[in-house]
Amino acid sequence: MIRYTLRTSHNIFTRSSATFSTRTVGDFEFHEFDSFTKVLLNRPKALNSLNLSMIKTLSDNIPALDKTKAVWFEGAGGKAFCAGGDVKALFDKDAKVSDRLDFFRA
Repeated sequence: MIRYTLRTSHNIFTRSSATFSTRTVGDFEFHEFDSFTKVLLNRPKALNSLNLSMIKTLSDNIPALDKTKAVWFEGAGGKAFCAGGDVKALFDKDAKVSDRLDFFRA
């Protein structure tokens, strides 16, 4: 396994600056500092697995990331970065099939 660590990420986000912002959108946290953005997947109980609403949220926010020089992704909880797709959500009885199909048609 190859592990990459950005040693300066802690220093970037601990400095005080007028351009630092944090926003939460669905199961994501976007931490922005000047031209750097950290995207935190925040579903630690599900090992940060991606469901359809997370994919839609991420695709809606990708254009806002064009202004940044560097973007890195992290997973909350420390146990897993991302377990992949949330298979359990695909078989959820309460989810509407039409919502799933509309997402893939768009």
